[in-house]
Amino acid sequence: MPLYDQDQIVRTGIWLYDNVAPTQIRIVKRPFTLGTGDYEDPPEIADDRDAPCFVLVWGIPGVTGAFQTQAEGGQYPTLELALEAADGLVPGVKWDTSPT
Repeated sequence: MPLYDQDQIVRTGIWLYDNVAPTQIRIVKRPFTLGTGDYEDPPEIADDRDAPCFVLVWGIPGVTGAFQTQAEGGQYPTLELALEAADGLVPGVKWDTSPT
């Protein structure tokens, strides 16, 4: 997934894909929240919003510095919720000791 110009990397970490391949993970902060774009959703869900969010960005297993171009792990209103989600999706993430 390409980073938007406004994205700020706030946390980085590593986890083992299939307990073998080291895989990077980032949490980025965006100044906007993307909507679903689905006309069947109500406007507050369908439309983009000027509200910050935190997004999980997944690395490609075994490849340092390469990240998925289409996969994102959701949008979260706080860093704490993004960390919780990441830890639930890939237990054993070793987060860098200080935010980036």
